[in-house]
Amino acid sequence: MSSIEQPPHELAPPGLGVGIVGATGMVGEIMRSILAERDFPVGSLRLFASARSAGRRRSWKDQEIVVEDAASLEDRTRDGASVEVRVEQDDLSAEVFLRLDVPAAGVVEVEVDTGSDVLILDESLASPAGVDLGAPGVRVVEATDETGHAYRRAFTTLSGSINPVGAPHIAQRDPPVMFQQIIYDGLVGDTFLRGFVVTYDLARSRMIFAH
Repeated sequence: MSSIEQPPHELAPPGLGVGIVGATGMVGEIMRSILAERDFPVGSLRLFASARSAGRRRSWKDQEIVVEDAASLEDRTRDGASVEVRVEQDDLSAEVFLRLDVPAAGVVEVEVDTGSDVLILDESLASPAGVDLGAPGVRVVEATDETGHAYRRAFTTLSGSINPVGAPHIAQRDPPVMFQQIIYDGLVGDTFLRGFVVTYDLARSRMIFAH
């Protein structure tokens, strides 16, 4: 069982609070390596595993962290809301996709990306969502990325609330949104996730949202 946990913004130290469940297993070790290699802004790190692994130590940058029992995860599960996700995983990485209910556009599948800030949607969803990308008040940025490809990004506010499918009480109202041509329906990032304590349980293909 593997997990990344993020606390609400007001509880976070100068980086994100991150927890990895299943920290002594292969996926947990990979996730810890990825966080270090990508210089992910971790303010505090907690490691969880089964009772037989509790008390072991794992290195993290210039410190050693004691592995904790996973019982606290079950407490969080009881207190929070569990949402089904789709996980694509290989030996080096894991990608998590969440079904999100978007006003007017309906259900879309977005990648959960802690490296993103605002909600990002493919520009093909602008019209179904009732957004005119040429309207006054829509900020448009056109530029070229590091690979030489031109891109166009349109920034605005989405009227209504977004929420994971099946969990209308876990919502963000009138979220800021960026429309761009991308390979997925969209990406949901920190602006949404920071409103909750979020645990990614990869082994059980779920995310747990709690306040």
